[in-house]
Amino acid sequence: AAYAADTMTISGQITDELDQPVLNSEVILYLLDTNGDIEKELGKIPSAGTGGYYSFEKIPVPAGYLTRKYLLKVFNPGESGNYSSVTDFFTYDPVIQNFKIQKHGSSVIQVLDESGAAVPAGIPMWFSYTSHLGYKSDWPWNAPSDRRTRSPHHVTDSDGRIELYLNAVKSVDGTFLGGADYACPAGFFLEAAVGRIDQTYNMVDLEGVDHTSEYRYECPRELEQYRTIFQEVSSQVGTTLNYDIYVRPLGKVIAHAMDGVTEEPMEVIWSYSTGMSFAKYQVWSEDGSSFSTYCYGGDTITIEAEDQPNPLTGHLGHQTASAEVEITPWGFEEVTLTLQPNTYGTISGRVVDESDNGIAEATVELLLPEQGEGGGLVYHTLQTILTDNEGCYTFTNVVPTTEWYSYTIRAKKTDYGIDRAENILLDSGQALNIGAMQIAQDGESPYWEEYHKIDVISIGRTAVKLEWVEAIDDTGIEGYKIYQGETLLADTGLNYERDFGSVARYMVKNLEAGTTYNFSVKAYDAVDNLSEPLSVSFATLADYDSASKVIRVSVNSDGMDANDESQAP
Repeated sequence: AAYAADTMTISGQITDELDQPVLNSEVILYLLDTNGDIEKELGKIPSAGTGGYYSFEKIPVPAGYLTRKYLLKVFNPGESGNYSSVTDFFTYDPVIQNFKIQKHGSSVIQVLDESGAAVPAGIPMWFSYTSHLGYKSDWPWNAPSDRRTRSPHHVTDSDGRIELYLNAVKSVDGTFLGGADYACPAGFFLEAAVGRIDQTYNMVDLEGVDHTSEYRYECPRELEQYRTIFQEVSSQVGTTLNYDIYVRPLGKVIAHAMDGVTEEPMEVIWSYSTGMSFAKYQVWSEDGSSFSTYCYGGDTITIEAEDQPNPLTGHLGHQTASAEVEITPWGFEEVTLTLQPNTYGTISGRVVDESDNGIAEATVELLLPEQGEGGGLVYHTLQTILTDNEGCYTFTNVVPTTEWYSYTIRAKKTDYGIDRAENILLDSGQALNIGAMQIAQDGESPYWEEYHKIDVISIGRTAVKLEWVEAIDDTGIEGYKIYQGETLLADTGLNYERDFGSVARYMVKNLEAGTTYNFSVKAYDAVDNLSEPLSVSFATLADYDSASKVIRVSVNSDGMDANDESQAP
């Protein structure tokens, strides 16, 4: 072919359909004959730098250029295979010829609720990807390799759709590039694999944009029916595949607790129950004044806020407040629970004798029982008063009880027995009269039967545990006095270890190794009538002999059986 004397420049940028530069491409310039077929190759250059630019300089303008054409063909021979875009043109002037290389296919995911309605905009969905460009094993998320969807989280648009662009597995002409791209909604995959979905993901993409959403969902009930695993997502360059995903919408409820007098936020204990027995993603504020959770849309949640009184500390607390909330799919409900402060109550009664005559100056105690470490009850004395001439008494400024606490009233007097009123419950501000308690004159002492004895159930070098069947008394045992020889070692009161039957136990410590001891136990009742002593003698174990040959030993630091969990360390 004959050429004109003039030359021209052909340059431009190579990008993909997402307007991202395509690097490492090869650009070939051809001259076409008058029939439009390739006559010859005029040059071959790579796209340069990071911008995907190319430039052919001083290209001769062919004779008869008005009827002759050039062909530019662009190849991208990288890992993704060869992609090309063909353009033919004729020109006399310098030109800028930009090319778009199709490297991706796309998938449009329509996200629907169980009724088939499109979900709102902003519903988050994460995808786990595999790619023929290289599988990444940092489970569970493998970010796609294109620049638009390289973060594995997405949100729906106003039509409830998500569009994915991924590297295609087939070129524009259908040539198989190897491998495949798969995408699976991550939460669904987890639901199928391990029975759970967790949407508390990091929603900040690689550009630092936060896509955090308040929306949450679950898989539908019929998981297998609705489950979709994408295969060959965007399998061919320039194609679009369409899928539907069904989700079960959740709704969020936020509850706040407020003091009914100060109208200030207050710390409470939160509890809740739902009709469908489902709640997820609970969050409690640091100060305990608010609580939030997600539930199935259409469900009802009952939320309770409690500030329990504590008679032991004198904390009055507040009356429990509750609310029922209907959960709206994709909705956000907010409720404030107002708790009214409790007020003190009173407990009154009368102490009488066997003839129902009031007993003056009887001692009446307001007690708070708690379970002790040894299994017995520990009684905390909160108030002590004397009856008036009519045998009447009134405890004031009494803290209300709860399901965890109840009161015991104990009445006693010298030379009389004892009576108790137990499991007394008091509401906020209540004036409670428990009626009469009867105590009779008591001149009888506790006693032992012939079968009573003290057993040494564990013995060591410096400690032993004593055990006995409890003594008998017509008005009840109030405690035991433990003697070491003639010396009073301990007065147990009611706070001693006992089982659920009638066996009492006591641990004696700080003994000398290899020494014989005499111990005795006396029982007493409410008016301090004492029983006869029950006695035992024993010798503690000797110090260890380092020269002795030990076959099998399991002891603690006191030389006692280390397998006995009741022993002192």
